[in-house]
This record gives sequence, C-alpha cells and structure tokens, in this order.
Amino acid sequence: MSRRSLALVFVVSLAGAFLVGVISGADIVDHSGPVSIATPSANGDNTDKTESNSSLPASSSAWIFGVVTLLLGAFIAVLGTSVGSLTSKERLDTLTSFLQTFVSWPFALLIIIILIHDRLPDMIDRISKIGPEGIELEQAVATAVATQQAPVVAAQQRVVATQEVLQQQQEKSQQEIEQLRQCVQSSPAGTPVPVAAVRADLDDFREYLKKVGFTLPSEPEIEVTTKAGCNAFYSLPEHVIRIGPELAPDPDVVRHEYAAYELASMRPKDLTTLVGREIQNGLADYYTGSSSGDPRLAEIFQPPYVRNLDNEATLSGLSDADIADIVARGGDMREVWGGAFWGLRSLLGQERADRVLRVAWSETDRMITSRSDFVERIITAAANDGEPDMSAEIRDLFVTRGLLASDVVDNRDLTATVVATP
Repeated sequence: MSRRSLALVFVVSLAGAFLVGVISGADIVDHSGPVSIATPSANGDNTDKTESNSSLPASSSAWIFGVVTLLLGAFIAVLGTSVGSLTSKERLDTLTSFLQTFVSWPFALLIIIILIHDRLPDMIDRISKIGPEGIELEQAVATAVATQQAPVVAAQQRVVATQEVLQQQQEKSQQEIEQLRQCVQSSPAGTPVPVAAVRADLDDFREYLKKVGFTLPSEPEIEVTTKAGCNAFYSLPEHVIRIGPELAPDPDVVRHEYAAYELASMRPKDLTTLVGREIQNGLADYYTGSSSGDPRLAEIFQPPYVRNLDNEATLSGLSDADIADIVARGGDMREVWGGAFWGLRSLLGQERADRVLRVAWSETDRMITSRSDFVERIITAAANDGEPDMSAEIRDLFVTRGLLASDVVDNRDLTATVVATP
C-alpha cells in the first residue's frame, strides 16, 4: 500500500468514526429537561419543585461522545494498517501527510462550521442589522438612496414649476399681443373722437349714479391721448381719466373708469387688499352695465364684448386653496362678482339692486374681511330697506356662485395705484 493510499484510508476511517460517534452520541444522550419533584410543604400540601438537570446539553454531550469515538476510530485505523511493513521513513511520511491533512484550511473550515452550526441563524440575523439601534440593512440602504435622490427630485420639481411659470407668462404675452392687435383693428385710423362726446357720456353716467344715491366728487378731467396706449385709467393724483383713442368711442370705457374711481374714493383702505379690489372691480362692471341695461361690456371697442355680466361663473366646487391659487396667479374675479351682482339685479329689480349694493359698499365702519363678509352686508342692506324680505333667495344666489361659502381672507397690502381697465 502506498503512502498516499495509507493516508487516505487513515483520514476516511477517522472521519467515518467521528461521524458515527456524533450521530450515536446525539441519539443516546438523555434529552430530558428539568425534573419536577413533588415535596411536602409545611401545610401538608405537595409543592412542585423544579430541579435543573446538571448534565451537559444534548448537543455538547453528542460532540464529546463524537470526540471519544474519533479517538477510538483513529486507534482502530492505525491497527488496521500494515505498520510493520513500512520503513521508518515511510512511517514518518505517513504521519506527516496525516498531520498536513488535519491542519489544511478546508478541514479547519469544516471543523469551525460544525462547531458553530447551532449559532449560524442568529449570526446571519445579526449581520443583516447595522448600527446601535438595530437598523435593518435594507432600510439603511433605502434611506441612503432616498437621501441621495431627494435633491434630484427637488430640482426636477423646481424645473417643472419654472416651466409652468414660463408657459403662463408666454400665454399671457400672447394674449396681450392679441389684445393689442385687436385694439389697433377695432377703430379705423383717422376717426378721432372728440373729448366733448366722451364727457357727454360721463355726464349721463354721473346723473345715473346720483339717482342711485352716490355722493359724487367733482367731475374729473378727460384726456383722449395716445399716452394711454390701448388702455384707459383714472389717475388719482391728477384727477384725470386718460383714454386711448381706440377705446374712446365706447361709452362703457369712461363709465367703468369713473365708477371704479367713485367706489375707490368711498373705501380707499379696502383697495389695499385683494378681496377689496376684486369686489370693487365687480361693482364697477355692474354699475357700468346696469346704467345702460346691457350686460355686455365694451362691445363697441371689442365685439362681441370684453366681459358679459349675464354669465354662470362660479367658485362653487373649488377649495379655498384652489381659489387662493387662482387669485395668486392673477385670476380675474370680476366675472364671478359681476355675474352675481347681475343675478341680484334680476332677483330684486334694477333700482333695488343698485341701491342695496351701494348701501353694502358704503358701510365704512370696518374693512371687508372676506367675500362672505361682503355678501352678509348685502343681505343685511336688503333686509333693512323696507322692501319684502328676500334674504333666503339672496343667500342662495351667492352660495350658488361660491361667494358665501368661500371665506378666504386675503388682506395682503397692495401699494400699486388703483388702475381699473375694461
């Protein structure tokens, strides 16, 4: 028998003997748990007393039995080998090969795995956790990834928001360009409108406002000038209404600007808030249309009209956040207020509606705090005017328009000069 064969037989014999020893030891070891012994107590009752078995655990006893069997197997393997037929050098070589096998890393790794196999699940579980607080590795990785992605996501959101703003600005610019184009085409060149004709329209409107109950200030100057461009506005410091030549032929333009001025002079503080501004513009539209009995505004300047008071515009169904967003983006609320006021005119009649709205706007004891606040003033004015009580109908009207249920308070300061355009 060669030395390699001898070493192989020797190792296989030892391994087999060791395996048999482990299996046999695990089977013959006593697996009984703690022993319960009944002992009499002082009062005569039997009390169970639990005593622990002092013997080694089953797994430890099995390994000890396996080691003993391993030694026995090694002894048998040595006896079964033809030791006598080997020279001293061959015996030394065989013993060296045997020892080299036992100190090799695969064998050592196998021994380590066998020794720690009971603790492997717990070790794997511990490895899957990191940190002093036991943070799961997967969660830690996910958190790290999310942290790295957060700036990217934020940057993408900023880009999208910027694109939306640019798109809105582009659309607004296109609308302004279209309005300028229509402005230029709306009035034939070389047909100037004399200031006297514009003043005559304004005088008629002032007489109408006096009948409604307004206390009018002095009559403003009127200028039809290219300096106004395609626009009309009331210059408060100069007490002058300036109108572009293209807008002068339409009487609604001068009426609207004067109504806006008259309303502003009554409640100047309310024009420092967005809600006050939107109500003032809605009233200016209303009195412009009510004076002529035509809900279509500036139809001569820009057919068929710039705005129509006979509409169904409403805020109903929109949340307070949606409405605030519309206002913040410069949304025009005059359609909603003007439509609601025109509906009130249909409900109460022209004279009563004109008077009720004036009374509600004339209450200057405190600022208007919200849309519903002004609606409640309208309801109170109508209830106290000596006419049939229609508070429920008025309330339903403004609820339908979404103006009574919306309590968005927006008292942000506006320092710009009041400019009301048709």
